[in-house]
Amino acid sequence: MTTRSKQIIALLTLVLGLFVGTTFDSTAIVLLTVALTYALVYAQRNRSADAKFRPWWIRWGSRAITAMTVLGIAALTIAWRIGDQWNDNFNVVFGGIEILAHFCLFIILMTWIMRPNRGHVAMLPCGLIVVLLCVAAGGGSSSLAAQTSVALAATIGFAFASQIILGIQNGTRGEIFARLEDTRQSPDSGETRTWAGLTFGLLMLSVLTMATTTIANATNRILPTIQDKLQKQLEATFDPSSDDAVIGGTRYVSGSRLGSIREHMIGSPQDIALRVNCEVKPGYLRGTVFDIYDDRRWYSAAHGAHSNRVNHPAFADRRLRSSGSARVTPVEGASGGRKRFPVSSYDSPRIVTVEVQNDPIKGRTVFLPLHTRWFEAVSSELSISSHDIVQMGDVDVSYPYIAGVGLTPVPQILEPYKRNLLLAVPERVDQITQQVSDRVCGIESTPRGKAEAISTFFQNNFVYSLNGGVGGRNPTPINRFLKTRHAAHCEYFATATVLLLRQAGVPARYVTGYVADESTDESQGWVARNRDAHAWAEAYDKISETWFPVESTPGRSYQTIDVRKETEADASLFDVFGGDDDSNDGSLLERAFGWLLSFRITDPLFLIFRIAQWPLFFVLVFYLWSRRYRNARKGEAAIDFQSRKMLKKVDRRVRRNALVRRPSETLFQFADRIDLMISDAATPLRDDARKRMKDTAEWYRHYASARYQGKLPEPMG
Repeated sequence: MTTRSKQIIALLTLVLGLFVGTTFDSTAIVLLTVALTYALVYAQRNRSADAKFRPWWIRWGSRAITAMTVLGIAALTIAWRIGDQWNDNFNVVFGGIEILAHFCLFIILMTWIMRPNRGHVAMLPCGLIVVLLCVAAGGGSSSLAAQTSVALAATIGFAFASQIILGIQNGTRGEIFARLEDTRQSPDSGETRTWAGLTFGLLMLSVLTMATTTIANATNRILPTIQDKLQKQLEATFDPSSDDAVIGGTRYVSGSRLGSIREHMIGSPQDIALRVNCEVKPGYLRGTVFDIYDDRRWYSAAHGAHSNRVNHPAFADRRLRSSGSARVTPVEGASGGRKRFPVSSYDSPRIVTVEVQNDPIKGRTVFLPLHTRWFEAVSSELSISSHDIVQMGDVDVSYPYIAGVGLTPVPQILEPYKRNLLLAVPERVDQITQQVSDRVCGIESTPRGKAEAISTFFQNNFVYSLNGGVGGRNPTPINRFLKTRHAAHCEYFATATVLLLRQAGVPARYVTGYVADESTDESQGWVARNRDAHAWAEAYDKISETWFPVESTPGRSYQTIDVRKETEADASLFDVFGGDDDSNDGSLLERAFGWLLSFRITDPLFLIFRIAQWPLFFVLVFYLWSRRYRNARKGEAAIDFQSRKMLKKVDRRVRRNALVRRPSETLFQFADRIDLMISDAATPLRDDARKRMKDTAEWYRHYASARYQGKLPEPMG
């Protein structure tokens, strides 16, 4: 392997190491391992080539050592990445992705150490596996443009690595690098052709980057809804078969199956799920809303894989188009080209801004409070469900998103079809829930009165426990829960509350997300941890035509921005919210520094492909044009220039028939060789092809005669 080839491989392994390290928070150890590999590889740069013929016992011994080394790397990787997480209900799927990505990276490094002179073909598929696993874990960012940049960079890196490794395996240096070295050693007329070919290749690469960016932008605008529906169907399809399934890198709570939120809470309970900036306690942050309950599981009428899935307009998603650039500067991170999307046209006298920062590795679910008026995020177009839940779309959660929450509820007219579905109760739980609802609600006549009665019933007569409510495959766990009043977690209380409200004639829905009520040391800072995952109910008040949360879990209190309390607060409190405030706190240098710190490994790739593609394209076009017409600008006669173009055109035409004029061959000699080929009976040519080749040979002779006389040749017809 030449020095240049080793440098390219070193760069590619460094990029892979950074990608793995930034995706799985293991940058320090990964980079240390990469640096150690560099030292071992370059220390062997003078080692002689591997012997082709070795005794059988040496070959089998080396294979045994290689196998033991691979097993050792696998064992060390598993032990390192699992670490202390195993005791906290380690997520098998995501953990497997993490372990396999590191294992493949270490195999690449080990292979390079063992084959420093020529590498190995196994390095190529391992590199692709590393990229795919990192993207699956969320390392490719959530935006389609950034993911496209990662895909294009991986393709380019694979092409260069293939040129090096496969070329060396075949006994060559690889076409690209061989041409570079040959050109450097013999700068003759071939130099122009070589550099022109390389420039043309770079030009095609530039065109490819522009095409991929165009496709990514079109995908951002056209396919977010299709992508979201497919994601929902995949979740609904895989969820029954795996309790800990991680689809598309999602590690946030969704809570469709009873018990899944509990498992999320006890699995690494201290891990921070969301960081929030808000002047008051944010409380409920909604992530998912369900409206159909059946057999221990909640489904979405519009997205879930359920027999009652509907396509009624009342449950259709709405597309949100940007109303312009964002107007609120985020407290954390950079703005990143954020835009504002109006969620509701209902005006509110006062707005509270809630800034949420996801962990991109955990997934792209957007968490917002109830009664969100507008939403600012890095996105081109969004879709929102009938329950005002932002669908996946193309929101880049590596940047914070901000919600403007109104302190007055948003009125919504509940269509009859939607109302009937939100009142539906499965037959298996109909009898017991009807009895309890009639007894608890009593003489209450208003939706809020019934909701308060049901909440009080659970708060006073039941006990909360994360160890309760695990009923195996019992198809009617809610019946058992209401009959025995056993200890249970929030999913049971929220599910029972929704069903009791429906039996009382109050439309209700099941909501999952997080409760952000833990204050940090920072001003206006809040966090929601895995242990703060929660399920609650939302009920519809037909009197005011608004939705309101219902908290029934014992020990939990009403956890949302209190409309009544905040409305009575001092007006000066809201001066700091300023939903339309355009002011920018901090100096320009601080903002620029924060923008740089917010970069991940995919951001520079995206900037290169997004910003540098047009300048690169124009520079390459100008270079090719200048090389083509440089001789003419230097004073070359017009007749010479036109004659040379004419000859090149005919040379390209005959090259299709495997006829290439040799550098030392005159035009007359080349014409004679064409005649010999035509007269050879063994040459398979049709009559029209023979006539065309005969005319070509005559044209070469006329061209040579005309040029000898200083005339412009006649072009070939």
